Amino acid sequence: MKFDKSKILLYISAFLNSLTILLAWEVILIKYPQACYVLDGTYAPKLLLPYIIKPSIDTYIFIAVLFSAGITTTLIGLIEGTWMIILALLSLIAHTTLGSKEPITAAAFLYYIFYPIIYHSKNKRTYLKYVLETTLTTLILVEAGSLFYYLGIAAKLDLPLVWRTASWDLAIFYWLHPIIPLLVLAFLFSPLLKPGIKSLKLLAGKEKKQKKPRKIKLPGWKTILLISLSIAAFTATTLYLPTLNPTGKFKGVDPNTRYYPHLKQIYKSPDRIKAAIKIGYDRPLSYIIMFLLSKLAGIELTVKLIPLICSLLYVISIYYFSKTLLDATSAKIATLYSAISYTTTAGLFGGLYNNWT
Repeated sequence: MKFDKSKILLYISAFLNSLTILLAWEVILIKYPQACYVLDGTYAPKLLLPYIIKPSIDTYIFIAVLFSAGITTTLIGLIEGTWMIILALLSLIAHTTLGSKEPITAAAFLYYIFYPIIYHSKNKRTYLKYVLETTLTTLILVEAGSLFYYLGIAAKLDLPLVWRTASWDLAIFYWLHPIIPLLVLAFLFSPLLKPGIKSLKLLAGKEKKQKKPRKIKLPGWKTILLISLSIAAFTATTLYLPTLNPTGKFKGVDPNTRYYPHLKQIYKSPDRIKAAIKIGYDRPLSYIIMFLLSKLAGIELTVKLIPLICSLLYVISIYYFSKTLLDATSAKIATLYSAISYTTTAGLFGGLYNNWT
Protein backbone atom coordinates (compact mmCIF):
# COMPACT_ATOMS: atom_id res chain seq x y z
CA MET A 1 0.00 0.00 0.00
CA LYS A 2 1.50 3.35 -1.08
CA PHE A 3 1.08 6.47 1.01
CA ASP A 4 0.56 9.83 -0.64
CA LYS A 5 2.93 12.09 1.30
CA SER A 6 1.28 15.27 0.04
CA LYS A 7 -2.12 13.98 1.19
CA ILE A 8 -0.75 13.07 4.62
CA LEU A 9 0.80 16.53 4.97
CA LEU A 10 -2.51 18.07 3.93
CA TYR A 11 -4.39 16.25 6.69
CA ILE A 12 -1.68 17.06 9.25
CA SER A 13 -2.00 20.73 8.33
CA ALA A 14 -5.80 20.57 8.56
CA PHE A 15 -5.63 18.81 11.93
CA LEU A 16 -3.20 21.39 13.34
CA ASN A 17 -5.49 24.16 12.13
CA SER A 18 -8.49 22.50 13.77
CA LEU A 19 -6.54 22.36 17.05
CA THR A 20 -5.57 26.01 16.61
CA ILE A 21 -9.24 26.92 16.15
CA LEU A 22 -10.11 25.35 19.51
CA LEU A 23 -7.04 26.65 21.34
CA ALA A 24 -7.67 30.18 20.05
CA TRP A 25 -11.20 29.90 21.41
CA GLU A 26 -9.76 28.81 24.77
CA VAL A 27 -7.45 31.86 24.85
CA ILE A 28 -10.38 34.20 24.12
CA LEU A 29 -12.60 32.63 26.80
CA ILE A 30 -9.87 32.77 29.43
CA LYS A 31 -9.42 36.47 28.68
CA TYR A 32 -13.16 37.16 28.65
CA PRO A 33 -14.68 34.48 30.93
CA GLN A 34 -18.40 33.75 30.73
CA ALA A 35 -20.66 31.68 32.96
CA CYS A 36 -23.80 29.66 32.32
CA TYR A 37 -26.13 27.68 34.56
CA VAL A 38 -25.66 23.93 34.36
CA LEU A 39 -27.14 20.90 36.09
CA ASP A 40 -24.01 19.17 37.35
CA GLY A 41 -25.02 17.69 40.68
CA THR A 42 -26.60 21.05 41.57
CA TYR A 43 -28.08 23.84 39.47
CA ALA A 44 -25.38 26.48 39.70
CA PRO A 45 -23.42 28.90 37.48
CA LYS A 46 -20.26 27.48 35.98
CA LEU A 47 -17.45 29.34 34.24
CA LEU A 48 -16.85 28.28 30.66
CA LEU A 49 -13.10 27.77 31.01
CA PRO A 50 -11.78 24.92 28.87
CA TYR A 51 -8.14 23.90 29.07
CA ILE A 52 -5.86 20.92 28.39
CA ILE A 53 -3.22 21.10 31.14
CA LYS A 54 -3.68 24.53 32.72
CA PRO A 55 -4.23 27.99 31.17
CA SER A 56 -0.65 29.23 31.66
CA ILE A 57 0.83 26.16 29.95
CA ASP A 58 -1.91 26.08 27.31
CA THR A 59 -0.77 29.55 26.21
CA TYR A 60 2.53 28.09 25.01
CA ILE A 61 0.74 25.07 23.53
CA PHE A 62 -1.39 27.49 21.49
CA ILE A 63 1.71 29.32 20.21
CA ALA A 64 3.46 26.03 19.32
CA VAL A 65 0.42 24.62 17.51
CA LEU A 66 -0.16 27.94 15.71
CA PHE A 67 3.47 27.97 14.55
CA SER A 68 3.29 24.30 13.43
CA ALA A 69 0.01 24.95 11.59
CA GLY A 70 1.66 27.86 9.80
CA ILE A 71 4.63 25.77 8.68
CA THR A 72 2.53 22.84 7.40
CA THR A 73 0.03 25.17 5.71
CA THR A 74 2.89 26.92 3.91
CA LEU A 75 4.45 23.59 2.90
CA ILE A 76 1.26 22.45 1.15
CA GLY A 77 1.38 25.57 -1.02
CA LEU A 78 -0.75 28.09 0.87
CA ILE A 79 1.40 31.19 1.30
CA GLU A 80 -1.16 32.49 3.79
CA GLY A 81 0.37 30.06 6.29
CA THR A 82 3.15 32.61 6.82
CA TRP A 83 0.46 34.73 8.51
CA MET A 84 0.29 32.14 11.30
CA ILE A 85 4.06 31.87 11.61
CA ILE A 86 4.39 35.65 12.00
CA LEU A 87 1.52 35.73 14.51
CA ALA A 88 3.06 32.93 16.59
CA LEU A 89 6.52 34.54 16.69
CA LEU A 90 5.25 38.06 17.44
CA SER A 91 2.88 36.87 20.18
CA LEU A 92 5.65 34.78 21.79
CA ILE A 93 8.11 37.69 21.76
CA ALA A 94 5.53 40.15 23.09
CA HIS A 95 4.32 37.72 25.75
CA THR A 96 7.81 36.93 27.08
CA THR A 97 9.04 40.54 27.03
CA LEU A 98 5.90 42.28 28.30
CA GLY A 99 4.63 39.45 30.51
CA SER A 100 1.10 40.23 29.33
CA LYS A 101 -1.59 38.00 27.85
CA GLU A 102 -2.97 40.70 25.55
CA PRO A 103 -0.64 39.73 22.64
CA ILE A 104 -1.81 36.11 22.90
CA THR A 105 -5.46 37.19 22.90
CA ALA A 106 -4.84 39.44 19.91
CA ALA A 107 -3.16 36.55 18.07
CA ALA A 108 -6.19 34.34 18.80
CA PHE A 109 -8.54 36.90 17.25
CA LEU A 110 -6.25 37.63 14.29
CA TYR A 111 -5.77 33.92 13.54
CA TYR A 112 -9.38 33.61 12.36
CA ILE A 113 -8.69 36.15 9.58
CA PHE A 114 -6.90 33.29 7.78
CA TYR A 115 -10.22 31.63 6.85
CA PRO A 116 -11.97 34.52 5.07
CA ILE A 117 -8.71 35.11 3.16
CA ILE A 118 -8.67 31.46 2.03
CA TYR A 119 -12.40 31.42 1.25
CA HIS A 120 -11.99 34.43 -1.03
CA SER A 121 -9.74 32.37 -3.33
CA LYS A 122 -11.56 29.71 -5.37
CA ASN A 123 -8.37 27.70 -5.90
CA LYS A 124 -7.65 27.50 -2.17
CA ARG A 125 -11.23 27.15 -0.92
CA THR A 126 -11.16 23.34 -1.05
CA TYR A 127 -8.63 23.34 1.81
CA LEU A 128 -11.42 24.52 4.10
CA LYS A 129 -13.16 21.19 3.53
CA TYR A 130 -10.24 19.33 5.10
CA VAL A 131 -10.11 21.74 8.03
CA LEU A 132 -13.85 21.32 8.55
CA GLU A 133 -13.56 17.51 8.47
CA THR A 134 -10.79 17.40 11.06
CA THR A 135 -12.50 20.02 13.24
CA LEU A 136 -15.75 18.06 13.27
CA THR A 137 -13.81 14.88 14.09
CA THR A 138 -12.18 16.66 17.02
CA LEU A 139 -15.58 17.90 18.21
CA ILE A 140 -16.95 14.35 18.04
CA LEU A 141 -14.10 13.22 20.31
CA VAL A 142 -14.93 16.07 22.70
CA GLU A 143 -18.59 15.00 22.72
CA ALA A 144 -17.62 11.36 23.33
CA GLY A 145 -15.42 12.36 26.26
CA SER A 146 -18.22 14.50 27.66
CA LEU A 147 -20.62 11.55 27.40
CA PHE A 148 -18.19 9.33 29.34
CA TYR A 149 -17.91 12.05 31.98
CA TYR A 150 -21.67 12.21 32.58
CA LEU A 151 -22.01 8.42 32.50
CA GLY A 152 -19.19 8.32 35.06
CA ILE A 153 -21.21 10.61 37.34
CA ALA A 154 -24.23 8.33 36.96
CA ALA A 155 -22.13 5.24 37.74
CA LYS A 156 -20.30 7.07 40.58
CA LEU A 157 -16.93 6.66 38.87
CA ASP A 158 -14.08 9.11 39.32
CA LEU A 159 -12.75 10.06 35.88
CA PRO A 160 -10.14 12.74 36.69
CA LEU A 161 -9.18 13.68 33.13
CA VAL A 162 -12.40 13.13 31.21
CA TRP A 163 -14.22 15.97 33.01
CA ARG A 164 -12.19 18.48 30.98
CA THR A 165 -13.99 17.39 27.84
CA ALA A 166 -17.26 18.38 29.55
CA SER A 167 -15.84 21.87 30.07
CA TRP A 168 -14.84 22.01 26.40
CA ASP A 169 -18.31 20.81 25.44
CA LEU A 170 -19.93 23.67 27.38
CA ALA A 171 -17.44 26.26 26.18
CA ILE A 172 -17.93 25.39 22.51
CA PHE A 173 -21.62 24.58 22.23
CA TYR A 174 -23.01 27.13 24.69
CA TRP A 175 -22.35 29.79 22.03
CA LEU A 176 -24.17 27.76 19.38
CA HIS A 177 -27.47 27.65 21.31
CA PRO A 178 -28.94 30.79 19.64
CA ILE A 179 -28.56 29.29 16.16
CA ILE A 180 -29.77 25.76 17.05
CA PRO A 181 -33.46 26.59 16.25
CA LEU A 182 -32.34 27.84 12.82
CA LEU A 183 -30.29 24.69 12.24
CA VAL A 184 -33.22 22.45 13.24
CA LEU A 185 -35.53 24.37 10.86
CA ALA A 186 -32.94 24.08 8.08
CA PHE A 187 -32.74 20.30 8.59
CA LEU A 188 -36.53 19.97 8.72
CA PHE A 189 -37.07 21.97 5.53
CA SER A 190 -34.00 20.66 3.69
CA PRO A 191 -36.17 18.48 1.38
CA LEU A 192 -37.81 21.71 0.18
CA LEU A 193 -34.67 23.86 0.22
CA LYS A 194 -32.62 21.54 -1.99
CA PRO A 195 -34.96 21.57 -5.03
CA GLY A 196 -35.50 25.31 -4.51
CA ILE A 197 -31.76 26.03 -4.64
CA LYS A 198 -31.41 23.72 -7.63
CA SER A 199 -34.18 25.65 -9.45
CA LEU A 200 -32.46 28.97 -8.77
CA LYS A 201 -29.18 27.59 -10.15
CA LEU A 202 -30.95 26.41 -13.29
CA LEU A 203 -32.52 29.84 -13.78
CA ALA A 204 -29.14 31.50 -13.28
CA GLY A 205 -27.46 29.05 -15.65
CA LYS A 206 -25.04 27.86 -12.96
CA GLU A 207 -26.23 24.29 -12.65
CA LYS A 208 -23.32 21.87 -12.98
CA LYS A 209 -23.49 18.53 -14.70
CA GLN A 210 -24.90 15.88 -12.45
CA LYS A 211 -22.38 13.28 -11.41
CA LYS A 212 -23.43 9.67 -11.26
CA PRO A 213 -24.08 8.74 -7.63
CA ARG A 214 -21.60 6.33 -6.15
CA LYS A 215 -23.02 2.94 -5.36
CA ILE A 216 -22.68 2.07 -1.69
CA LYS A 217 -22.79 -1.58 -0.79
CA LEU A 218 -24.84 -2.08 2.36
CA PRO A 219 -26.04 -5.24 4.12
CA GLY A 220 -29.49 -6.63 3.40
CA TRP A 221 -32.71 -5.30 4.91
CA LYS A 222 -32.87 -7.93 7.64
CA THR A 223 -29.35 -7.10 8.83
CA ILE A 224 -29.97 -3.33 8.73
CA LEU A 225 -33.22 -3.69 10.65
CA LEU A 226 -31.63 -6.01 13.21
CA ILE A 227 -28.73 -3.59 13.82
CA SER A 228 -31.07 -0.58 14.09
CA LEU A 229 -33.45 -2.32 16.49
CA SER A 230 -30.52 -3.56 18.61
CA ILE A 231 -29.11 -0.02 18.94
CA ALA A 232 -32.57 1.36 19.76
CA ALA A 233 -33.14 -1.35 22.39
CA PHE A 234 -29.75 -0.72 23.97
CA THR A 235 -30.18 3.07 24.25
CA ALA A 236 -33.68 2.67 25.69
CA THR A 237 -32.71 0.09 28.32
CA THR A 238 -29.63 1.94 29.63
CA LEU A 239 -31.98 3.95 31.89
CA TYR A 240 -32.67 0.93 34.05
CA LEU A 241 -29.44 -1.04 33.84
CA PRO A 242 -28.55 -2.36 37.32
CA THR A 243 -25.04 -0.90 37.09
CA LEU A 244 -26.36 2.62 36.38
CA ASN A 245 -29.66 2.50 38.25
CA PRO A 246 -29.42 -0.22 40.94
CA THR A 247 -32.54 0.96 42.80
CA GLY A 248 -34.69 0.92 39.65
CA LYS A 249 -35.99 4.46 40.20
CA PHE A 250 -38.12 5.99 37.47
CA LYS A 251 -36.11 8.35 35.30
CA GLY A 252 -37.49 11.36 33.52
CA VAL A 253 -40.30 13.87 33.96
CA ASP A 254 -43.40 12.08 32.65
CA PRO A 255 -42.74 8.69 34.32
CA ASN A 256 -42.71 10.40 37.73
CA THR A 257 -45.24 13.19 37.25
CA ARG A 258 -47.72 11.53 34.87
CA TYR A 259 -47.47 7.87 33.91
CA TYR A 260 -46.99 6.17 37.27
CA PRO A 261 -49.35 8.36 39.38
CA HIS A 262 -51.93 8.52 36.58
CA LEU A 263 -52.01 4.75 36.14
CA LYS A 264 -52.55 4.46 39.89
CA GLN A 265 -55.52 6.85 39.59
CA ILE A 266 -56.94 4.91 36.64
CA TYR A 267 -56.88 1.65 38.60
CA LYS A 268 -58.78 3.31 41.46
CA SER A 269 -61.57 4.44 39.12
CA PRO A 270 -64.70 2.30 38.56
CA ASP A 271 -64.67 2.93 34.79
CA ARG A 272 -60.99 2.60 33.96
CA ILE A 273 -61.19 3.15 30.18
CA LYS A 274 -63.18 6.34 30.73
CA ALA A 275 -60.69 7.40 33.41
CA ALA A 276 -57.77 6.77 31.02
CA ILE A 277 -59.37 9.07 28.44
CA LYS A 278 -60.17 11.75 31.03
CA ILE A 279 -56.84 11.69 32.89
CA GLY A 280 -54.81 11.38 29.70
CA TYR A 281 -56.86 14.08 27.97
CA ASP A 282 -54.00 15.23 25.71
CA ARG A 283 -52.88 11.68 24.80
CA PRO A 284 -55.87 9.38 25.40
CA LEU A 285 -54.77 6.59 23.04
CA SER A 286 -51.37 6.38 24.74
CA TYR A 287 -53.02 6.12 28.15
CA ILE A 288 -55.42 3.39 26.98
CA ILE A 289 -52.49 1.40 25.55
CA MET A 290 -50.49 1.90 28.76
CA PHE A 291 -53.44 0.78 30.86
CA LEU A 292 -54.00 -2.37 28.77
CA LEU A 293 -50.27 -3.16 28.87
CA SER A 294 -50.17 -2.63 32.65
CA LYS A 295 -52.85 -5.30 33.06
CA LEU A 296 -50.35 -7.78 31.63
CA ALA A 297 -47.01 -6.45 32.90
CA GLY A 298 -47.95 -4.39 35.95
CA ILE A 299 -47.74 -0.62 36.42
CA GLU A 300 -44.03 -0.31 37.28
CA LEU A 301 -42.77 -2.52 34.45
CA THR A 302 -45.08 -0.77 31.97
CA VAL A 303 -43.64 2.64 32.85
CA LYS A 304 -40.11 1.28 32.40
CA LEU A 305 -41.00 -0.35 29.07
CA ILE A 306 -42.31 2.88 27.50
CA PRO A 307 -38.87 4.18 26.29
CA LEU A 308 -38.10 0.76 24.80
CA ILE A 309 -41.45 0.49 23.01
CA CYS A 310 -41.20 4.06 21.65
CA SER A 311 -37.65 3.54 20.37
CA LEU A 312 -38.46 0.28 18.62
CA LEU A 313 -41.68 1.60 17.07
CA TYR A 314 -39.84 4.70 15.85
CA VAL A 315 -37.21 2.61 14.03
CA ILE A 316 -39.88 0.34 12.53
CA SER A 317 -41.95 3.31 11.32
CA ILE A 318 -38.87 4.92 9.70
CA TYR A 319 -38.10 1.55 8.10
CA TYR A 320 -41.51 1.26 6.41
CA PHE A 321 -41.72 4.97 5.57
CA SER A 322 -38.25 5.18 3.97
CA LYS A 323 -38.59 1.82 2.21
CA THR A 324 -41.77 3.08 0.54
CA LEU A 325 -40.60 6.57 -0.47
CA LEU A 326 -36.82 6.31 -0.99
CA ASP A 327 -34.40 4.23 -2.99
CA ALA A 328 -32.96 1.13 -1.32
CA THR A 329 -29.60 2.66 -0.30
CA SER A 330 -31.10 5.86 1.12
CA ALA A 331 -33.81 3.89 2.92
CA LYS A 332 -31.25 1.61 4.57
CA ILE A 333 -29.16 4.59 5.71
CA ALA A 334 -32.28 6.34 7.06
CA THR A 335 -33.27 3.22 9.01
CA LEU A 336 -29.78 2.81 10.42
CA TYR A 337 -29.50 6.46 11.48
CA SER A 338 -33.00 6.53 12.99
CA ALA A 339 -31.68 4.62 16.02
CA ILE A 340 -29.06 7.31 16.72
CA SER A 341 -30.98 10.35 15.50
CA TYR A 342 -31.83 13.52 17.42
CA THR A 343 -35.28 12.09 18.24
CA THR A 344 -33.97 8.88 19.80
CA THR A 345 -31.05 10.51 21.65
CA ALA A 346 -31.31 14.16 22.69
CA GLY A 347 -35.04 14.41 22.03
CA LEU A 348 -35.93 11.33 24.07
CA PHE A 349 -33.24 11.25 26.72
CA GLY A 350 -33.11 14.99 27.32
CA GLY A 351 -36.26 14.52 29.38
CA LEU A 352 -35.50 11.05 30.69
CA TYR A 353 -32.09 11.88 32.15
CA ASN A 354 -32.89 15.30 33.60
CA ASN A 355 -33.66 14.03 37.13
CA TRP A 356 -30.96 11.38 37.25
CA THR A 357 -29.78 12.41 40.72
